Amino acid sequence: MYVPLPGATLLIFCLLSFAVSDFHRLWHQTKRRQRNAFRPGTRGNHQAQFSLYIAFCLFYGVQDINPSVQVICMYVESLTRTFTSPRSIRNYVSGVRLLHKYLGQTPARLY
Repeated sequence: MYVPLPGATLLIFCLLSFAVSDFHRLWHQTKRRQRNAFRPGTRGNHQAQFSLYIAFCLFYGVQDINPSVQVICMYVESLTRTFTSPRSIRNYVSGVRLLHKYLGQTPARLY
């Protein structure tokens, strides 16, 4: 039967405590960096893009995660009713792509 030495137990405890506190510190640093990765205006734009897409999906009862190419085309068509600028439409479609990447999904090949 193995009986750890008191010094070895203390060393293991210290190493584990350091690992836990270091992991906690890394987690907080990562969250801070993620929050600061985009300027506040960019984050606001992304939220608007995500919200409009989710509202579209809820309104029409279509699948929002892993959408078909047809759903994306319908979303683009609905955007043309609101936006006249191709650049705005492209930005909103790009937001849908980003949303799916954030969720770990593979975006449709159309966009």
